Amino acid sequence: MKKIFAVAVAGALALPTVAFASIFGCDGCTPQQMYDVAWSELYSPGVQPGYIVNLANGTVAKYANIANIPDPYDPEPPPYEPNIIAVPVEPEIATLIYDLSVLTNGNTRVVDAPAAQQALVSKSSAQTTSGERLPVNAYENVMDPNLEARVAEMVRMHAQDIEARIAFFAAQNYRFTHFNENGVPVQVTFRFRDGSTSIYFFDLNVNRWRRLKDASRDARDNPIPEQKEQLYNNTFFDFGVDTGPAADIDWFRWLAESFGVPVIDMRGGLGGGGIVCVDGACYIQNR
Repeated sequence: MKKIFAVAVAGALALPTVAFASIFGCDGCTPQQMYDVAWSELYSPGVQPGYIVNLANGTVAKYANIANIPDPYDPEPPPYEPNIIAVPVEPEIATLIYDLSVLTNGNTRVVDAPAAQQALVSKSSAQTTSGERLPVNAYENVMDPNLEARVAEMVRMHAQDIEARIAFFAAQNYRFTHFNENGVPVQVTFRFRDGSTSIYFFDLNVNRWRRLKDASRDARDNPIPEQKEQLYNNTFFDFGVDTGPAADIDWFRWLAESFGVPVIDMRGGLGGGGIVCVDGACYIQNR
């Protein structure tokens, strides 16, 4: 099903030909589907022109209903027939929609942690430009709010172009209510040096970057639980062999024990394995 949204464009955008128009979103639509949306939305007589937006690729089409408005005083008016035609899109609107597309597809942006000044061992990690230590991986990022905030600052430094576009919309008094963590967020993925990731989104309510909850994954692509209950969802956390990011299994143990859940090693001295959590405990098992 195509995602449809509607917002209003007011005169603050300095439109050259209309004082008011509507934008109807049709993500992933074909040209015919965009026209179908225009037909259904602009069918009534006297309705203002409308823009049909495809945020998936940043394109926009403008349509107008040029049918004659029936005379309300005519006792026998001719049958009303809508006449929906495509009309030129103003350059500033085309630019606006392109920028919006860049924002809503921002989850493709990846920010890599800078190289550390020393080897990545134990709790040593990369640093911010001010010398503050960044989290060693996504586990530590999830567990430490102070380190989480430092990553947010690093994201801000590397995503200033995104913030500039957001400021552009704000300057036009143009707000899109679907910018939120439950809708179409402005997202950036922060990749730690071990390959684990956390996703940050720009919160328009507070004008800052925040970590998206329940969206961090470790270097082996395991979801990182953020609540005790998330341990018990029939998930097998696979940590492979001890030659890769083997410390992840220790980080998982630290996280589980911080929830008050004991972790019992049942591998019999063998390396590698995975973790299953049931009945109030987590068990490290051979693969």
